[in-house]
Amino acid sequence: MEIVIDTSAILAVIGKQPERSELVRLTRGARLVAPSSVHWEVGNALSAMSKRRAIGLDEGLKLLESYAAIPIRLTDLALKQAVELGLD
Repeated sequence: MEIVIDTSAILAVIGKQPERSELVRLTRGARLVAPSSVHWEVGNALSAMSKRRAIGLDEGLKLLESYAAIPIRLTDLALKQAVELGLD
C-alpha cells in the first residue's frame, strides 16, 4: 500500500511529537510517497524553527539526518493533482 505523506507528519515523526507513535504505526509496512518539494518544505520548517530559536544548528542537523533515514519515494505531481489529494 502507498501512503502520501506530508511535511507536518514528517516533522512530527522526526521531532518526536506526541503523535509520532501513531503515525509510525499507521504507516508501518506502507510505501511512503511525497512530492519532491517535501525536501524544501522540511528544510524551510527547520529553518523557521531555528529562527524562532526552537532548535539550534546541531539539533537541526540531527533532525535532517532523521528525515534522510525515512524511505520516501519522491514524485513530481501536477499542482492540480496535489490539490485534489489534499481535498480528498
